[in-house]
Amino acid sequence: MLLSLLERRFQLKAHIETERVPAFALKVATGGLRIKPMADDDCHDPIPDAVIADRERRGLRGPVVLSEARRLGIKPGCRGFTYSQPNGPNMRSELLGPLGNLASALSFDLETKVFDKTGITDKYVLAFEYSPDERATGALKMMAVPPPPSRPGFDAPPNAPRALSLSAALDQLGLTLEPTTMPREFVVIDHVERPTQN
Repeated sequence: MLLSLLERRFQLKAHIETERVPAFALKVATGGLRIKPMADDDCHDPIPDAVIADRERRGLRGPVVLSEARRLGIKPGCRGFTYSQPNGPNMRSELLGPLGNLASALSFDLETKVFDKTGITDKYVLAFEYSPDERATGALKMMAVPPPPSRPGFDAPPNAPRALSLSAALDQLGLTLEPTTMPREFVVIDHVERPTQN
């Protein structure tokens, strides 16, 4: 409907073209995966009411992530989550779910689409930390703004030791990022006219 209006009003002529753009494939590294799938007792629902009330008092929202659950002496909730935030000079990610969740978090950190090409459907409970470099433009932007309310595990001081590079941190999990490309569609305007007054 909008297209037909633009065609009538502006004499718009356009077409769609496709280009290949950079992307990454998350794959199992040579030597195999170094993390184990989630066990049935790695999570617990529901989160105790006292924990929920205490989190509300401290302004914490969202899931009880791994570091926070560990300090509270409870297990994280089973609904699954991916949480990435700066931790001092590093970027820390914690997740409960499939490796596709990790690919999504890395897509944000790298500002480049990351596809899960591991072929693994198991769920995982994992945390990893890395020192962002110039590739991780999304992570660097996040580190440049004031942090959200501090939560356990994401409260390291700015002068804390720097973590491994992203490649080395993923290698410790038995994962790697391989450069690839993906198709992206865009609209090309062939013709447009200034509308005449009615």
